[in-house]
Amino acid sequence: MKRVILFLAIATLHAEEPKPSFKIVATSTNGEVMVEQLRAAEGTQQLWLVSSTDPAKRHLLYTHHRRADVVFSDDDDWLVINDHAGSGYSGVLLYRRKIGLEYERVADLTAPVWKYFNQRNGFKETPYDHAHADAACWISADPPILLIRLSGHLSGPAGILKQSRGWHCLYNIRTQSFSTDLDALNKTSIKP
Repeated sequence: MKRVILFLAIATLHAEEPKPSFKIVATSTNGEVMVEQLRAAEGTQQLWLVSSTDPAKRHLLYTHHRRADVVFSDDDDWLVINDHAGSGYSGVLLYRRKIGLEYERVADLTAPVWKYFNQRNGFKETPYDHAHADAACWISADPPILLIRLSGHLSGPAGILKQSRGWHCLYNIRTQSFSTDLDALNKTSIKP
């Protein structure tokens, strides 16, 4: 009996742990880089950048706790992470490619975009108790410009939510500035 217990104990120690289960959640614009998500631990997930030609080449990009998605620029030199950290918050994190699969975080645009929103709309502070910022898409490569959507809601009486509609602005990476001037951007996008 002791030998059986000892054998089971040794077998348990040498048992292989299950292989991690990666799920592809995005692909870069040129298809060279895949974004895979891994449930790392209870309540924690990771986003990994993986070479589409050699899946053994991988780089940990970001660890999050709820839901996050990645949006690549057209030239894959930039990416943003929309981190949906909770029901009352989501933010926009900007990354620049260093080399290969390595991207470095250069800015958290969440607070600055809400500051811009408040200034443009005459608020002293963000009026929402649930404030969400998301990068919708890249709309220009030269200069790199992001379209950012802000939304939120207020908890009213009896738990009734007052939902805002989306408010949009642009972020120019080169000038590090926000704008709502879509006309200026449209003028440069049409070439006769």
